[in-house]
Amino acid sequence: MNIFHYFMPILLSLNNHLRVVAVDPWNFTVLADWHGAESFTMNAEHKDDKNEKFVTQRGIFTSINTRHTPELIILPGDTNGGRWYKEEFRKKFMNNLDLEDMSPNEIIYQAGKNCYEAIQRLLKQAGFDKVLTTVGDHEYGKYIISVCFNNILLHKRLLICHFVV
Repeated sequence: MNIFHYFMPILLSLNNHLRVVAVDPWNFTVLADWHGAESFTMNAEHKDDKNEKFVTQRGIFTSINTRHTPELIILPGDTNGGRWYKEEFRKKFMNNLDLEDMSPNEIIYQAGKNCYEAIQRLLKQAGFDKVLTTVGDHEYGKYIISVCFNNILLHKRLLICHFVV
C-alpha cells in the first residue's frame, strides 16, 4: 500500500468541509525581458513626442491595454540593456546629453533616472495605472560581479523613487 492510500480518507472527509468562494475575475499582463527602454536613458529632457522609440513603444503599450484591458502590468526585469558602467556607454551618454565628466555611479544613476521616469510616463500615457516591476540581471550589470552590488543599490533606489506608491 502506498502513502496515498493513508491520506485519501482524510482528503475525502475534508471535501465536505471546504468551501470555494468565487471572486471577481481580473486581468493582468506580464512583459518579461522587454529591453525596450534602453534608448530612454538618453532622454533627459523628457521630449517624449520627439523620441521615435518612445512614440512607437507608447503605441504598442496602448494597443496592449486596449486589446487586453489588464488591471495590472508586470515588468519582471530587464527593461533595458544595462551595462551603463562600460566606457563605451559613458562616452555616448556624456556626448549625447552634453554633460561634464561624471563618475560611473552618477552615470548609472542618471541613466536609470531617465530610463525609469520615461517608463513611468510611457505606461501612464498608455493607460496603465498599476505597475509591478523589478530589476533583472541586465540592470545589475549582466553577471559582472564587480559592478553588480553597486548597481543593485542604485537600481533599488531608482525603482523605489519611481514605482513605489
